[in-house]
Amino acid sequence: MGDGLDEELGQGVDRIAAKAKSRAPKGKSNALANSIVSDKSTRFSKAVEVRAFYAAYVEFGTGSNVFVSPFNFTPEMREFARDFFVNGKGRLYPQPFLFPSFIEEVPVILDKVKKRMFGRTI
Repeated sequence: MGDGLDEELGQGVDRIAAKAKSRAPKGKSNALANSIVSDKSTRFSKAVEVRAFYAAYVEFGTGSNVFVSPFNFTPEMREFARDFFVNGKGRLYPQPFLFPSFIEEVPVILDKVKKRMFGRTI
């Protein structure tokens, strides 16, 4: 069961991580980009982790700048971002890097999984 599916999922999270790294704002140390890793340790369960503690603030922005971005965050993403709201006084504009990469890659992953399962996309 699952011939090639775990491999497709693993390749998918690798692509998400690579895209997120390329989109992450670059500083002198590239600390944010370097903190992005794919976790493929569990069969059929994959993840992209961003280990920099400040990543959510970069992704969503801070203070009144939260979501002032050309990227259209979904209601679920907005709800998730509320967990990182501190005091509303921040001034960082959002620089989405992870969610755009995820949204872009999920349809590709689904197509590849469907092809593995059914021999074609449905």
